Amino acid sequence: MDQAAAAAASGSRSRVLSEIDPHSEWIHGDEFDTLVLDVTGFSKDHLKVQVEASGSLRISGERAVNGGGRHWLHFLKRFDLPPGAAGDASAIKVQLDKGVLYVQVPRPGAPAAGGGSDGEQQQQQQEGEIAGGRHRRAAARRGGHPAWQLAGALSRHRQVVLNVVIAVVLLWLVTFANKPTKNE
Repeated sequence: MDQAAAAAASGSRSRVLSEIDPHSEWIHGDEFDTLVLDVTGFSKDHLKVQVEASGSLRISGERAVNGGGRHWLHFLKRFDLPPGAAGDASAIKVQLDKGVLYVQVPRPGAPAAGGGSDGEQQQQQQEGEIAGGRHRRAAARRGGHPAWQLAGALSRHRQVVLNVVIAVVLLWLVTFANKPTKNE
């Protein structure tokens, strides 16, 4: 949807859409491939994950900037699924954890992970609902795939890394910014 269509759709109060392109990366494993998508600032209510009949994974998001108003952020991304993966959309797991969207797609011919004993978890997956971090934490307790463990560790420690970088910059500024030069 372009800006003119967005303005027409919202009536007299025009809405400005800014298209963004969130970073995405596939992590390939033995039993499944995981799509990792940076959707910082979006909540599960802002996101839509769909498996299309064509065998594509369609992920879109739209949210207001600063909680409301005229300015909105929007994205739409399509990813090709491996042949046969789109046939059983209920086997695709989706979760949002600290601004990172994880889409776990079983590899064709790989054994199903987790055995499917948790009825509530299966129902959420079949409905395409984006669940919280409990699925990732449960998988990590069961030994989970190394890709999930790495993604979870990076997500959990993102704030710590940022704080360390800020501390180093401040220390450098305090140490070197006020040093007198030889001419003084």
